[in-house]
Amino acid sequence: MSAVLIQGVRLVDPAAGIDGRRDVLVAGGRVLSVGDDISLEKAHAALDRGEHGKGMVLIRGDGLWLWPGLVDAHVHFREPGFT
Repeated sequence: MSAVLIQGVRLVDPAAGIDGRRDVLVAGGRVLSVGDDISLEKAHAALDRGEHGKGMVLIRGDGLWLWPGLVDAHVHFREPGFT
């Protein structure tokens, strides 16, 4: 399974008190690391310690926002065509 490194995304996590630019490393469906400067070398070193495979996808997060657990609570589940 490949890992994903998102660099420079605006991370907003009120529970953790985070609202700013961060790097996020995700592998195996889990967030492995959140930091101010996670380089590709640091990410590969972290992955070599675990069973996460060798692939890495790099996403430049400039202009992107990351909101953990953001859900639209005002959704209507109705039959299509209902007017």
